[in-house]
Amino acid sequence: MLKGAQGLTKQGASELLASGIRREEISAFFDRWIPLAAGHDSAAYDVTALPTQARRIAEAEYGYTHGGPSLPQVNYALFSNTVTGMPLFYEHYSGSLSDRTSLLKVMDTARSHGFEGVKVVMDRGFASGDNIDGLTEMGIEFVMGVPCTFKEVRAKLTEFGKRNFLPFSSRVTDLRHDGTVSEEDCFCESSDYEWRGRKLRLHLYRNEMESARQRPAFTTRIRYCRDYALRHDAMPDLNLYSEAASCFHREKGNKGQWIMDESAVNDKIARMGCFALFSSPSADLSGEQALQICRSREIDEELFSCLKTDSSGAPLRIHSDDALDGKFFVLFLSAIIRRFILSRTREMLRQGGHSFRHLTDTLNLIEVELRGDGSLHMVRDVPGITLSEMSLIVDREVAAKLGLKDTYTARPKRRATKKEMEERRKQPRRPRGRPRRTQSTDTEARAKDSA
Repeated sequence: MLKGAQGLTKQGASELLASGIRREEISAFFDRWIPLAAGHDSAAYDVTALPTQARRIAEAEYGYTHGGPSLPQVNYALFSNTVTGMPLFYEHYSGSLSDRTSLLKVMDTARSHGFEGVKVVMDRGFASGDNIDGLTEMGIEFVMGVPCTFKEVRAKLTEFGKRNFLPFSSRVTDLRHDGTVSEEDCFCESSDYEWRGRKLRLHLYRNEMESARQRPAFTTRIRYCRDYALRHDAMPDLNLYSEAASCFHREKGNKGQWIMDESAVNDKIARMGCFALFSSPSADLSGEQALQICRSREIDEELFSCLKTDSSGAPLRIHSDDALDGKFFVLFLSAIIRRFILSRTREMLRQGGHSFRHLTDTLNLIEVELRGDGSLHMVRDVPGITLSEMSLIVDREVAAKLGLKDTYTARPKRRATKKEMEERRKQPRRPRGRPRRTQSTDTEARAKDSA
């Protein structure tokens, strides 16, 4: 931290936008930032809702809460680089608008700032015919999840799940977004597919381990619904049993007995552990490549979690549209800084067992002063910070100018010797809980109080 520098408060964000940063300057920032940070990698797109109790924000309206509190909200759409994890672009809009209907508008705004030549990955909530047509017309390659509400794809998944034998060559490696490989491989089948007149690439996946985990719980709920119908002549109202209850129907109108549709049960069991992806034909992706890009979408969930917790993004404690723009821009910049520091210190945090919050708290204690000749001088340092650690965040030459000595060596934690363990066992154990009160201790306590 530079000497004399101060943090930016929420009120300061509003004043910053009103006095120094205009919306035109924010737009100019994205004109330079997107081509620099996006490159030719794939980008994850997702939307979250930030609740607020303010009444003066025009975009604060009731809508789909994404699992949050039932309050007026503002939708926050975010693009991020799936390889580097860097945020690329954000847009906010009315909380009453659905994610599916707002996709093309946000995408068109991003393209005006130079968002081109990048594959976009999104979840199944954005899948629709209009969005597929719009992305194709814009020339944007995409990978998106497919919901089971699409009857044609659902039939394909059912048939794929009922196959007893799948060739070993169809197995693909499930690579997580953090670079680790999942122990659970998937069977995959990719083919050219025409969905309602649109030429796409369809990827079908089946995870045997996930299917084995879901089947026992589903069959238990089927038995519960059957017994519940015999006792109460109705289906349970809990959402937990909604999928199982959909496999039952009355025999004759509303007064007949409840009958289980065995074919529906078998179809649902066959689709367990199965999912599908759409990709644009121009991308020419294999099943393993499409799955890897899809898994990288989790980077947006990580960024949203950081914005809502570490950066105090939710709920929005602001009360004007100017403050809203300033708040969102500052949140976006904080996400960039956080990702930059994390990319430099990930290995150090993994070896030391410290959290990112511990790292930032330690760095905030370091204070340097920028002199008139352009040199940096340490004003207040922290014991334990060495040149090797500091050079992960700043240049090594700058860290050397601050007087930091290179004394860091990676030492594994020393294990206690056999002699030390025996000495620990001989030491008397500390009693647990509060000491038991006796009559003598009560008499002494009353004597002290009377004195």
